[in-house]
Amino acid sequence: VILTANYNDRQKVQFENMMEIKLGFITAPSDTVHSYKTNSDLFRITSKLGLQAFDRWYYTLSAQFWTQFFPNYKTNSNDLVSNFLSPATLKVSLGMDYKISKDKYNLSVYCGPLTYKHVSLRDDDIVNPSSFNVKPGHTSANLFGSEITANVDWKIKDNISYVTKFNYFTTYDKVIANWENTVNFHLNRYLS
Repeated sequence: VILTANYNDRQKVQFENMMEIKLGFITAPSDTVHSYKTNSDLFRITSKLGLQAFDRWYYTLSAQFWTQFFPNYKTNSNDLVSNFLSPATLKVSLGMDYKISKDKYNLSVYCGPLTYKHVSLRDDDIVNPSSFNVKPGHTSANLFGSEITANVDWKIKDNISYVTKFNYFTTYDKVIANWENTVNFHLNRYLS
């Protein structure tokens, strides 16, 4: 499920909001402890407020929050890898956004040299908190750095579209990168 609410006064201000919910389950016959596992589990809210600087460039304040819904366990074990709000990540960034909007595609490249990322773990039972950049014995981490985000939404045909999202965050000591690619086939207005 993807919900959007956007404001664009065609003059100076753009305000973009998106909520994404992704859930997918698979049976896990090789896992003797769990009969099914999640293969896609995401709850993410993204907001960007932009004031036009010039032409296609916007001064932008960006915020993003994400977590998951269901617990995730190691295979053949009850060791908890992640859970709802474990981790919960909030990222706030200030920078510039370059945008192009055409009939067949939309492009947004955001550079945020001032970025703050907060990661918290609600559960104390997480086996490896360092995989979320949280030190063992702690329940949260504060990371400062910069980010680059590129989003492309390309309408290949009337019923086929391609969406790619690339995010690169660095604390200048370590890099955290993520790249999502989605191809949508719209069968009808109810099913894709």
